[in-house]
Amino acid sequence: MRRAYILRNSLPESYRKWIEMWESYYITRNSDDLKKNCIALENSDIKSRYYWYDVACTFLGALEMPEKACRNFEKIEKINTEWGEEWHFSKFYTNYSRACHESGNHKKEAELFSEGLKLFPENPTFIYLKANCAVARKDTAESKVKLDLLLKKGLAVGYSMSGYEFTLKEMYLGANEPEKAEEHFRKALALKPGSDRLKAGLARFLIQNGKVDEGMKLVDEALKSLPQAPDGLWTKAMGYYAQGKIRESWDLLSKARENYPLVCLQLDKDTRKVQEALNNLK
Repeated sequence: MRRAYILRNSLPESYRKWIEMWESYYITRNSDDLKKNCIALENSDIKSRYYWYDVACTFLGALEMPEKACRNFEKIEKINTEWGEEWHFSKFYTNYSRACHESGNHKKEAELFSEGLKLFPENPTFIYLKANCAVARKDTAESKVKLDLLLKKGLAVGYSMSGYEFTLKEMYLGANEPEKAEEHFRKALALKPGSDRLKAGLARFLIQNGKVDEGMKLVDEALKSLPQAPDGLWTKAMGYYAQGKIRESWDLLSKARENYPLVCLQLDKDTRKVQEALNNLK
């Protein structure tokens, strides 16, 4: 990545900007620069499906802008039409449908499920996405059918019950049902009690939902084996923030940022929030 960035000026403009986008993602880890660079890429006339897929996924994941993601996924559909062929790349359909789901376009989401399943009938991700859509729409009957199928297919390919419960947590969290999400998060950890990743994740969930003391106890357990883990440090920092311990929060958050491997929009938001509180103490 660093070598590509050094040699970027020898590339055509669109590819140079593409490299600059990834430099802001992995090296400087600056979400404002990432957004600026990603928007600049939209003006390209490149006929590359991987190029537009990369731009769309960056808008979707790192920048949490699903509507922008959809507009760039649409460019791939136009290329498919021009070239007279579908793109046999399953992640295009799964991520495009996710962008539609997050932007509320469930009609298009359903169309993408159908197209994807025609091309990849054995791909369990499409079953997950259908179940996720049913849960979000609070369609109890359909969600039960799809979740039962997801469990059957998942276990058949080696998914654990803990992983299944974690998946349910994600679905109910996305459907704005935090009580059910917490229930399944706790089940996931109970089924895999030695997982520091699950401990840190549940700790963050609890802190965000007002159960700060329990969350702090849990993240301390996770940090025993990985004391410099950035997610754990970040979680504990936000616990300190919730407890009003702003200086302690800032110290840990600074360490988390140093160790975090890539850009993270929520980490930037939390940093600004804690920094503002710290400035108010002075």
